[in-house]
Amino acid sequence: MREKENSRQGRILIRGIQRLDGQEDVNEIRTTAKYIKKEEKRYLFYKEYLEGGESWQVRLTIDEKEVTQKKTGNGISVLRFRKGASMPCQYQSVMGPMDLISRTRKIRLREKECELSLKMEYSLYMNEIPMSDYELQIEWKENK
Repeated sequence: MREKENSRQGRILIRGIQRLDGQEDVNEIRTTAKYIKKEEKRYLFYKEYLEGGESWQVRLTIDEKEVTQKKTGNGISVLRFRKGASMPCQYQSVMGPMDLISRTRKIRLREKECELSLKMEYSLYMNEIPMSDYELQIEWKENK
């Protein structure tokens, strides 16, 4: 029997830390997000706004083993994460698409009735050369 689709609106906080050559770059995004739980997967849909007024539509697909982030806007980026695995990714940069590999050290998912918390630690590689290390924390809370 299929689990009934569950769609709810809420607020999302995304905090990303990029580490490269001893330097840290911290970014935070706060916006609205739609949460859907269907069967064993969870989906978060939101918009990311860039300088200059551009925006990306973002879909996070989360299950017990893997997280996929798909961004569409001025191109398409698809980043895939699986703990302890190397996953092929494509990142849309200002200079065009780049083929990358993600190597994920940690994925921690916690879910309560009206909240979802996801924390990941990973590195991105291009042509087997490390680009940088990342820590990503996502907190979603349902609107009351």
